[in-house]
Amino acid sequence: MAKPKAPRWLTQAFADGVDELERAERRPRPAYRGACDWCWLAEFDPRHRPCDGPLERFHFVNRQRVEAIMWQHLLEARIDVEEPCLLCRQTGADPRNVLQACPGCDGAKVQTYPTPMTYEEVWDLIQLAGWDPRNAGWGCEHHHRRLDGHRTPGLVVPITALPQRVIEFSRDYGTESALGDRFPSP
Repeated sequence: MAKPKAPRWLTQAFADGVDELERAERRPRPAYRGACDWCWLAEFDPRHRPCDGPLERFHFVNRQRVEAIMWQHLLEARIDVEEPCLLCRQTGADPRNVLQACPGCDGAKVQTYPTPMTYEEVWDLIQLAGWDPRNAGWGCEHHHRRLDGHRTPGLVVPITALPQRVIEFSRDYGTESALGDRFPSP
């Protein structure tokens, strides 16, 4: 089954949230001549290249990486239940896993265990994390591509330069390792 596309209300809420956070946190810019006022990334360009292209919202931790980490968290998530039913033990199903159905309990319509999450509910949670505006900022297209590694040389953003909201987002969703991979310690 294909991964569902994020609903329009979620992407619009993301855009509105990023805009609101950027207005609240706006610090004096440009960082150097040729850098535009709104590009958060420009000051981390070691060659001080000018901003270019339209301004756009970017994710500090790639949305795809956040979604993959959330999927892994859900695979490992467990519900506190008593002894699995006989059919669960025979088929190897784990009713404690939030993503697996208990074929015995479900088939008999007996709710011995909490109902596992549906595919749609799983993706709702994953997409909420992926589109959290705390994990985003504004940058020009040129510097955004350098942050994402689509152009070289890339940007070097130390982890200490990240807004506190990005660190909090990372703690909330367990993506700290992704921050460490992308943003070096000084």
